[in-house]
Amino acid sequence: MVQENKVITKDVILDNGLTVKRDGSVLKNKEKMFKLKDGDCINSNGDMVTTSAEEREIKSNASPEKDKSQ
Repeated sequence: MVQENKVITKDVILDNGLTVKRDGSVLKNKEKMFKLKDGDCINSNGDMVTTSAEEREIKSNASPEKDKSQ
């Protein structure tokens, strides 16, 4: 895991309370939600950007109940 071009050596707590573990696991309230894959990025708000060419989209992992049809 890399943050600002540096390998992280401890868990990172995002602005929205999500925790990113050194192994790429993302937790909410100490429960694993998903694991980042090679090339995935997550910003401080918990929005995940998949960077593969065919799946380039922004997902709001911080608010899974958010209505995406708006």
